[in-house]
This record gives sequence, structure tokens and C-alpha cells, in this order.
Amino acid sequence: QNLKVSPKVANFSLPLGATMNMDGTALYEGVAIIFMIQIYGGLADVPIVLGAMTTFLIFITAVLASVGAAAVPNAGLVTMVIVASAVGLPIYYIPLIFAVDAFLDMFRTSTNVVGDSVGAIVVNRLERGRLGESAA
Repeated sequence: QNLKVSPKVANFSLPLGATMNMDGTALYEGVAIIFMIQIYGGLADVPIVLGAMTTFLIFITAVLASVGAAAVPNAGLVTMVIVASAVGLPIYYIPLIFAVDAFLDMFRTSTNVVGDSVGAIVVNRLERGRLGESAA
């Protein structure tokens, strides 16, 4: 109501966005994996060079994994295993992020909610004439 989105649009786009639009999770996974590669990339068991192709693979895999993520706390840690495996990062480095994950989860959730709200506003603006009501 405060964003002046039609109830028809909100009832359709917000549940869909809460299920599939996990942009905060995708950003978190990509940045966390790049962070771990930068820290542990020089070790013998992590022979990963962080080039353009590796970065592209990380972000594509993070986006695809976040679409399939459940909307529950700490789901990003579970889907991070998929992203880490895609680039060859050993998954036993992932628990090192767990110490700060509860704090970062608040920001992921906020990013997801803002993304869902923006999606609802955009759909409302595009469907203004077809809904039979004025969208402010």
C-alpha cells in the first residue's frame, strides 16, 4: 500500500519473488567464494587462478544456485557448496564463513526484500493500463 502497488500485482509478484528472486543470496555467494579464493588461493590444495572466466563461472553458478535456494535462514551456506564445487574450491573452507553468516544473513534478506519490492513496482507500472485501475 505504501508503494502504491495494486493488490493484484502484489499478490502475484511478491510470493513469486520470495521464491525465485534471491539476489542477495547470489551476491553473497559470489563475493564469499571470491573472498575464499583470494585468501586460500595460494595454498597447495587450492590451485585456482581468479581470472575473468573463473569469476564469470562463479557468478553464473551463484545466480542459478540462488534461484533454487529455499527461503530459510542459512540456505546460502548450503547452496554455496554448489558454487565452490563448480570452481574447484574444497568445501571444507565454507564453515569459515559461518562465524559471520548470521550477521550477513540480515543484509541478504534485506536485499532480497528490496529486490522483490522493486520487481512488484516495475510490474505495476508496466501493467497500469491492463489492470482496470489506476496505478499511481
